Amino acid sequence: MTLNIFKALKAGTKRDLRGLWQKVAAGIALFIMGFQVYVNIIGTWDPFIHAVVFMGLMLSLLFLLQSPSPKHSDALPIIDVFFCIFMLLFSLYMWLERERFITRFPLVDALNFLDISFGLVVVAAIFEAMRRTLGAGLTIVVTVILFYVFLGHFIEGPFYHRPIDLETFLDHLVFTINGVGGVPMRVAATYVFVFVTLGAFLEASGGGDFFYKFANSIAGGYAGGPAKVAVISSAAFGTISGSPTADVATTGAFTIPLMKRMGYSPIFAGAVETTASTGGALLPPIMGTAAFLMVEFTGTPYREIVIASVIPALIYYFGCFMQVHFRSLKENLIGLPREELPHFGDAFRDRGEFLVPLGLLIFLILKGYTPTLAGLVCLALTVPISWLRKDARMDVERILQTMLLSVNRLAPLIAACAAAGLVVGGLNITGLASKFITLIGTIAGGNALLALVLAAGVLLLLGMGMPLPVVYILGASLIAPVLTGVGIPTFRAHLFIVFYSALSAITPPVAVAAYTAAGIAGADPMAIGWQAVKLGVAGFVVPFVFAFYPAIMLQGSFLEILWITGTTILGILFWTAAVEGYFFWGKVGILPRLGLVLAGILLIIPGGKTDLIGLTIGIVLLLPKIKERGGKV
Repeated sequence: MTLNIFKALKAGTKRDLRGLWQKVAAGIALFIMGFQVYVNIIGTWDPFIHAVVFMGLMLSLLFLLQSPSPKHSDALPIIDVFFCIFMLLFSLYMWLERERFITRFPLVDALNFLDISFGLVVVAAIFEAMRRTLGAGLTIVVTVILFYVFLGHFIEGPFYHRPIDLETFLDHLVFTINGVGGVPMRVAATYVFVFVTLGAFLEASGGGDFFYKFANSIAGGYAGGPAKVAVISSAAFGTISGSPTADVATTGAFTIPLMKRMGYSPIFAGAVETTASTGGALLPPIMGTAAFLMVEFTGTPYREIVIASVIPALIYYFGCFMQVHFRSLKENLIGLPREELPHFGDAFRDRGEFLVPLGLLIFLILKGYTPTLAGLVCLALTVPISWLRKDARMDVERILQTMLLSVNRLAPLIAACAAAGLVVGGLNITGLASKFITLIGTIAGGNALLALVLAAGVLLLLGMGMPLPVVYILGASLIAPVLTGVGIPTFRAHLFIVFYSALSAITPPVAVAAYTAAGIAGADPMAIGWQAVKLGVAGFVVPFVFAFYPAIMLQGSFLEILWITGTTILGILFWTAAVEGYFFWGKVGILPRLGLVLAGILLIIPGGKTDLIGLTIGIVLLLPKIKERGGKV
């Protein structure tokens, strides 16, 4: 029975439209691009109206682009045409009625017949869009919450809530900022739209090729070169994509086959790419949707989030890189032949101009400009820069294709944000959010460490069936109040949620990035996921460090920053050696590996005594290997 439900809710596939409908889809996509650029530059639209109009336009396009079932079919059923036209009409209706919706008192002024009619179909459209793009996981969660909204008053005990009628439900979830037009969709309509579009234009003008050549030139010839190239190129590409699955699909198409050719197992090759690509959602300057949502939820300037994330993100990649290095030494995996390596200078000579918009983006963000303005300025600069080289030149046709690519990439994310609006609205209208917060807070009992462990577990559990932005939104609504209640500052609590929301992409059983890598590597996605967890061990540790010690987020004196960062890096180094059973000077036995785990824990826990004990244990365990090799790596 359960399997049948999951099969029925399975996501659809992309359509290859032809003829009239291809032109209709292209027309809608180009209209969305023009509308979005206009609104984000002019900036005079009411945020709620902008969000719901944008949602309607995007969902209308989604029903043309995404088939309703996994059985690939390019035919367009009547239900898809209906939803497409209806969502366009909904956008038009919200624009025409904008003054009424801006000035009305929600839940006081009654909805009219058209409001209720549109509201019902919009909820159905969001549900179907979510089902065909995101599959069973989130669909089941939303279904349960909707049942609870209408039937929760029959439940006795702490989960009882007052009866909620249909008009109240639609008013709250569709026509106020507490539902589908709330923070998730506002972020998607501003920050996310701009940066997904910027990433697509940078990629189209040669960004991916530049990063791959750059990484190959500096790491390809060393031990385990192809895997190190995957780590570096995925990290670099992640700075413009911020999407684990997009990163895997783009860089993994080159790096995974190369790693397999040089002797890595398909599982390890897929896991390296999965882990490295997942870090793209944590690495500045473009950290993915969750970081932009954090701006809205906390009111923290994006610049501060970027600065605070630099060292934690780099430590994440350090842990992954060192495990790759130790695995390469252990299995004697050599680098690429010299004749296959690009010269370091060639990467900059061939595509160096690509760094100009990226550098300008970092400069504008650090100077305090809004992410939207900074992204739009860099987007405007990308096209003329591409004209400097004939092979990268973006003509009108290429610009239009890139615009269509941007909108195509956005469509599933918009479905996720709309679904998140339903979830958050349902949690709030029933009071379930506050009940959950009370429950977790009671279990934690005021203990900050226990609260963080519970938070990490809940976030990873949520990530099994939901995309990153939805996991963060639920975490911000349900987990953040618990963490702040036990004394963890708001900024650190939300950044903790950002990290663990991203890590859900590599955590089995539903590790979305691992499934993408599995298709390229030809390996079991579950096995790739578990190996990726080992490679990403630093990512699971660092959030606990900055939750208690903000020096690792560049907050504190120079000596504090140096000390906390240094001991954390050394602790992660010992852990990676323990995981791989190998250090620079040779293999490490079972008992020394357990000792290195203990040494790593003591070093990661800041404090003079624990650091000294951890360092001493590590040196004593590794000293025989150092003497054996004469200190040579």
